[in-house]
Formats: sequence, C-alpha cells, structure tokens
Amino acid sequence: MTDITKFLNDLNVSLQGKDKLIGSLWDRIQAFKVELALLQEQLQEEEFDLYPCLQNVDVEGLTFDEHVEALKFLQKEFDGRFSEIGKMEKVLAIFMTPFSVNVQEAPNSSKLELIRLQHDSLLKDRYFHFQTQGDLLSFYKALKQEEFPRLHDLTQTAQEYL
Repeated sequence: MTDITKFLNDLNVSLQGKDKLIGSLWDRIQAFKVELALLQEQLQEEEFDLYPCLQNVDVEGLTFDEHVEALKFLQKEFDGRFSEIGKMEKVLAIFMTPFSVNVQEAPNSSKLELIRLQHDSLLKDRYFHFQTQGDLLSFYKALKQEEFPRLHDLTQTAQEYL
C-alpha cells in the first residue's frame, strides 16, 4: 500500500498550484485512472515493476487479493467523484484544443463559432502563441465576445473550475 499511496501523493501534488486549467487537470486524472488499472493488473500478475517496496521482499506465499480489491474500490471512487467533469469532456476538448477538435463532434451550439475560429489564420497564430506560454485564458479573453459568445461561455465555465 505504500507504493499506491506514493502514486496518490504524486497525483495530489500534480493537481495543486496556481493557474492550472481544468482541461490539464482532467487529463492528469484520466491518466491516473489508467495507471490504477495498470497497478491492479501488475499486482494480480505479481509483477512488481511499479511497486518498489515489493521488489526486495520475498513474496512467496503472499496473496494480494485484498490490495487488488482496494485498487478496484479506488477506481470506482475516482469514477464517481469526477463524473461531473467527465460529462464535460467534449467541452474541455474544445476549450483546450479548439483548432484540432472535430467540429462535427462539437455541441451544435458551438459549431458555427468553431468553424469561424478554425478558419481564421490570425486567431490560430494567437492561440498557438498563448498555448506555448501556457496562457489559454488570455487567448479566450482576447476573443471578441460578440463574435464568439459560446467560446466566451466556455472560458467562464473553465474559470469556475479553477
């Protein structure tokens, strides 16, 4: 359990800090859920590459069923606790990567604005400039609200989760 606690602590630290966008936080949570599945799989197969505390221990005769169940429970907890954000996954994709999102998969209310945005070379340059600086909020604040009201709403939603 010490190794699993370390993974949880690492996740906790990675989610803290100022000016982190909800999309980036969600990506990290999604990655952690996949990591949990891998941890569970390796424990079931008694592969201890991800378990430094078990690498130097004689595990002959030990069972890990209780720990596997704990990992399954943890997975369910993550699924439940972050279900609201999961419902926003398409919106988060639009917010984080508006120039690469498939317009056909976007909510109908955002399609026209996305088409206009994706075909504006100047805005695309600005987006990539702000993205490389890690400042997507400034990009959205610079958009004209009258031209992109839905994308402005996305910005407000993203800021609420910060």
